[in-house]
Amino acid sequence: MTSKKATLEQALEALAGAAPIATRVLKALDRLSDRAVQQVQAAWPALEDDRRAYVAAKLRAMSRVDVRLDFTPIFRFMLSDIDPRVRLAAVNGLSEDESPDMIDILAVMLRSDPSDMVRAAAATALGRFMYQGVMDKLSKRRRDQVYSALMGALIGSPEQSRARRAALRSLAWVSNDEVDLHIRDAYASEHLPLRVSAVFSMGRSNDRRYQHVVLGELTSVTPIMRREAARAAGELELREAVPALKQLIDDPVADVRRAAVRALGQIGGDESRQALEAIAQTNDPEIAGAAEEALAEHDFLYGDLKFSMGPFDEFFENKG
Repeated sequence: MTSKKATLEQALEALAGAAPIATRVLKALDRLSDRAVQQVQAAWPALEDDRRAYVAAKLRAMSRVDVRLDFTPIFRFMLSDIDPRVRLAAVNGLSEDESPDMIDILAVMLRSDPSDMVRAAAATALGRFMYQGVMDKLSKRRRDQVYSALMGALIGSPEQSRARRAALRSLAWVSNDEVDLHIRDAYASEHLPLRVSAVFSMGRSNDRRYQHVVLGELTSVTPIMRREAARAAGELELREAVPALKQLIDDPVADVRRAAVRALGQIGGDESRQALEAIAQTNDPEIAGAAEEALAEHDFLYGDLKFSMGPFDEFFENKG
């Protein structure tokens, strides 16, 4: 039996309390009218910091589990909350909001939010707009605005900053000499997280000039670097990486193993497919399941798709 949806009044009462709030109750905040949003916004400042952070995180988690839920107006006003935990949840919760004015909002947050984590989230969110710009789905003015905001964060943030790394990854969609220089400078850094982001960016760039770096990092002593190198090898479709990726199937770190399996599916070729077929027969259900998914991706990207045209098949065979 399906539980009845709570009313907005019940949701507001639950927000003001101290007990955990049932998912059923918070669903009352889905797709609110402007008037209802004003009611929630009016009640919001009276909640304690931890309570607001709890609600924001729960709404974000709910929207990830059920993509039909839309808390966009709620997340929008949360962007100006005094608590960085709330702002972070709000930025992440708006990952599907492609309204042009989000560029203005995110650019301001990237430039001036006091929290490095929130700035990093804003840089990541701007990345989807950067991709749209590269695909000519944004006006030149908007594309230049996104590029300028991200480049400003990259140049103006400390080397250890999360925002700097996120800006680099978002800029990696762009192929030009300026971005290439920053990727190479980041890879030359002594700060490991920045170097890892550089390798991630090499994969995202779809530029095979980075292949020697990626191939070399597949044998890094650092697990996170091996993982990112495996991902990059897959995105760059480096068939030269297949022998090293096969070795990573036995890596002691699960994330590295999964990244290697997926990369084999992206790269294509007989050697990759044979490796995936063997992996799919292993006794490890997690890695075998990952191999099955990678095989499906491999066949979708590289398989010989044959479509039947029913009664016309015989006609074309005779014509041949």
